[in-house]
Amino acid sequence: GQVELVEFRAQKDDVIVNIPLRDLNSRIPKLPHVLFAMVNRNEEMIIPSGDYSILPGDKVYICGEVLSITNFFRFIGRNALKIRSAMVLGGGKITYYLARMILPIGIHMTIFEVNPAKARSLSEQFPKADVILGDGTDQDLLEEQGLAQMDAYISLSSRDEENLMTGMYASRRGVPKVIAKNTRTTYTDLLNQLGLDSIISPQTITCSNILRYVRAREHSEGTEIERLYRLAEGKAEAIEFVARKGDAYIGIPLKNLTMHPGTLVAVIVHQGKVIVPFGNDRIEDGDHVVIISRESGLGDLNEVIYR
Repeated sequence: GQVELVEFRAQKDDVIVNIPLRDLNSRIPKLPHVLFAMVNRNEEMIIPSGDYSILPGDKVYICGEVLSITNFFRFIGRNALKIRSAMVLGGGKITYYLARMILPIGIHMTIFEVNPAKARSLSEQFPKADVILGDGTDQDLLEEQGLAQMDAYISLSSRDEENLMTGMYASRRGVPKVIAKNTRTTYTDLLNQLGLDSIISPQTITCSNILRYVRAREHSEGTEIERLYRLAEGKAEAIEFVARKGDAYIGIPLKNLTMHPGTLVAVIVHQGKVIVPFGNDRIEDGDHVVIISRESGLGDLNEVIYR
């Protein structure tokens, strides 16, 4: 919970575009310090070097301390929206757990569910939410319930087509934040082309957890894998390892070590302190190390960093 990896799409008005990354701090002195870990440009995953410039339309992955990430988006003017109201399509399990999380922090929810029993159950369990028994794909009904005034629209029905169509409609009606659930990987590119960048894929989340377990078992004698996330439809991965005493990289400056091709040490957490590393930083026993990789299959930190 101390580190965030966030994906966003660069826009032409962002102050960071068309500037070599090595020059960002000198040309934008107050820019919060984050690591530009990876860029998805035209479906190609790139670990950017210092002379790389971000262009409008790039999908950029930044990594860093939670507060630094928040300050970064506030600095570039992309974090102004405070979510106070959310409209949700579908009353399934994800909606149930989402309501448990966001209602207590003051976000008002309007939930559409066509099944009377589910709608009644949600209404009884979450009296502070507005649970509407009706078809959430009906545009007239959405408008009656104030879609255009919502801060967020989240489509979580069991049908990808409904999630896609209602998400597109909400986006065109000017809802600032639209999130759609998608279970079909064949739809991912289409969703991105239509501007729906915030996609929730239960399959991807499940796959990441299974892969973490499998690789940990395969490398049971190696470094412990804490977390594994697949990025950009599986084109890259973010892996959190726990460094182990006695490994060859321990205590050696990163600049004196060799990195596996296509990998990057994004973050080191040392005794609770988050470090976005430079060449003189070292990995010590017990540190949590976040690795970004353009290939899959890595299961041991010794495969990534070696002498």
